[in-house]
Amino acid sequence: MWADTNGRTDVRRKALERAQMGLITLLSGLDMAQPVSKSLDVFYRSLLARVTNAQKHFNRTAVEMTRDDLAHIAASLTGEPRRAA
Repeated sequence: MWADTNGRTDVRRKALERAQMGLITLLSGLDMAQPVSKSLDVFYRSLLARVTNAQKHFNRTAVEMTRDDLAHIAASLTGEPRRAA
């Protein structure tokens, strides 16, 4: 978000590439034999589509939603209380 606000398209591009790689890594780590994996697969793929689209046509709202979705997942995994959006 900082890169977009400050007109640093180079930094924004690199950040979106890192996000894309992170989501691909999450997808590749799913054990599809587990029941929750199918839901996570759909969820991660939707986030990946948002990030991929943002690389072509930046959409601040979509990127913020993606960031917030991942933050909620991370908080639930670590037992941290969820913050209001």
